[in-house]
Amino acid sequence: MSPALFATVARSLAEKHFGVVDAQANPFPEGATVFADGHLIVYRHTEADLVIGPAMLAASKNKATKVSILVGDAATVGTAVRHASQLDPTPTVFLVEGTDIVAAAADPLPNAVEPDTNDLDVAGLAYEVHQLETVVEAGIVRGELLGLEVSRVVDGVVEVGVGRFDREAGSMLRGTAVSTDALADALELVRPHRTAEALPHPLNRMGRERWLRSIAVADPSILGLATLVSVETVAERENLLDPFVAGALGLGIDGDSVLAVFAAGLDTTALSHAADLVARYTPDRVVVAIPEADMLPALTALYPLLAVPTTVVGMSAPWPR
Repeated sequence: MSPALFATVARSLAEKHFGVVDAQANPFPEGATVFADGHLIVYRHTEADLVIGPAMLAASKNKATKVSILVGDAATVGTAVRHASQLDPTPTVFLVEGTDIVAAAADPLPNAVEPDTNDLDVAGLAYEVHQLETVVEAGIVRGELLGLEVSRVVDGVVEVGVGRFDREAGSMLRGTAVSTDALADALELVRPHRTAEALPHPLNRMGRERWLRSIAVADPSILGLATLVSVETVAERENLLDPFVAGALGLGIDGDSVLAVFAAGLDTTALSHAADLVARYTPDRVVVAIPEADMLPALTALYPLLAVPTTVVGMSAPWPR
């Protein structure tokens, strides 16, 4: 669909179901918005699983007091409802069926995949030697150096490399017999790039949210916490290049449970992932940590919309400036 057609659909739905007449439609990713009398109506045609952040950003820009999100994709509307349910005030999410809209139900949280115990044992031996953090996501045991995945254990085999193609190339060269020397060689190449003094390089542009997390896990007092351990997000990260939040769970000085969410860059999807983390771990409060350079008012104002007490703090960026 073209932007003009998105706008036509948004205006038509707003008029039929909310009585909004002669309102202007504004561009929105894969859709359009209509604003009238404090009510922001967001139409998103497809891929609505990460619509909450952009929708609430548009609501903030328009100083909306009411938000309705109309989703044309039945496959993802339930995820949008689940994310919205963790916000206060809660935007209303509808599924578009032709020219009608119907209330949509939230999809349940997907269950976490448990890792193989043998993979955990293998990782414990391989990663401890090199001081890598063991991180389990989607049932896969990974080894991270300052937030960057440099290894994973699959079916008891240590695969070395940054990203899938690097690991596959390494497997072709070395076969299944990966020694600790191979991991040491990889770390020797990667480690110089994960410092603030390094020259700009792809290896210090990847996984910045996890880089922040690794620093806070090593010293939770940076965030005013007593303890902190990495936890996986509900959705799985698709690649190492795009922004993607990282999570950790810990205790405050007074013993309250605290969810730490780490974001970097202009990432409007972070609110959706943070909402899922809140739903899974049910913390007493949330701390969102982002680089000081990314403390933009429009973005930082989104996180306090979470339905649990939330503060946003800036962290000094550990990568080259």
